[in-house]
Amino acid sequence: LAFTATTTLLYGTAAAFKRLTSDAIKVEAAMVRIGSITGTTGSKLKEFQQGIFRLANETSTSFEDAAAAAEEFSRQGYNLNQTLDATKAALAIAKLSGENAKSTIEGLTATIVTFGDKAGTFTDVAGKLLALDTKFATSAAGIIQGLTRVAGVAQQAGFTFDETASALTALKQETGRSEAVLGNSLKSILTSLQSDKVIKDLRAIGVEVEGSDGSF
Repeated sequence: LAFTATTTLLYGTAAAFKRLTSDAIKVEAAMVRIGSITGTTGSKLKEFQQGIFRLANETSTSFEDAAAAAEEFSRQGYNLNQTLDATKAALAIAKLSGENAKSTIEGLTATIVTFGDKAGTFTDVAGKLLALDTKFATSAAGIIQGLTRVAGVAQQAGFTFDETASALTALKQETGRSEAVLGNSLKSILTSLQSDKVIKDLRAIGVEVEGSDGSF
């Protein structure tokens, strides 16, 4: 029994050390790529790496995932400071929601691209979602799921990021349905409202859905 326990402990320690070594190699490789993308070397890159390690520890995220998130932001043209801020925001949402950082980044990045510069930076958008998560009966990850479904149609209808995220939050608060379902429903409604027939029928009963500039 003692031999078995000792063997299990040794194998467990060896596996943990192997995983740690593997993570370290992957992080170093990611740092090299980030340095190449941003043109950063030496002490500045080492300081950046320490910042990534710190964020990983603060958010209970693996170093590999944190480094991968940072690499994605650097590829989007962020400088080192912006990359750290964006990575911190993404990891905070992932930790709060239980989602992985990759899906959080992909969902928010697609949403920001759809709404354009008016949506703000990744850090701005993440901050708004975290605020909604804290104050209302919704989740940042849920809103992202809803946004990925409705963002394109909402933007075409003249909605801003803030208005669309707020609409999803309000609907979630009132109905209790998932943000993903609400995103699809809102998409269907906005699509219908852009139909010439629907617009004509609404006007017939005194409902105007377009402003003088053609916006909803």
